[in-house]
Amino acid sequence: MEGKWINDNVVAFVFNEMQKMHDSKLKNIVFVRPAMTHMIKVSNDENDIKMIIEDLGLRKVDYAFFSVNNNLSEKEGGSHWSLMIFSRKENTFYHLDTISGMNDGSVALLIRKLIYISSSSYKRDISMLERIQKSFTKKIE
Repeated sequence: MEGKWINDNVVAFVFNEMQKMHDSKLKNIVFVRPAMTHMIKVSNDENDIKMIIEDLGLRKVDYAFFSVNNNLSEKEGGSHWSLMIFSRKENTFYHLDTISGMNDGSVALLIRKLIYISSSSYKRDISMLERIQKSFTKKIE
């Protein structure tokens, strides 16, 4: 099955293309690349996280899309990707995962970092995490 796995380079490419497409039309959406999402998730340096949040403009956008991997260490790894979306209007995080529960730990950690380190514009309640179970019926070939 070599070459058939989705990795951070593939996700970064797709997010980059999506960002280019939306930059020309909508300024209120940001696609956070896998490396930045992972850095926020695993970093214990509040200043680094604040800088990333500011650089990405996360406090100003209406929607932020995060690619989340189930790797909880600073080293390379992980075997599963999911999508987390923050909607400022609803002040809510949504988690779309093809395997229910597989990335819940990573998503919860990421949300905690965004809530407690960013700004009061995020609700300070982890219960805001809403997981939407998404299933695929067609095998990706």
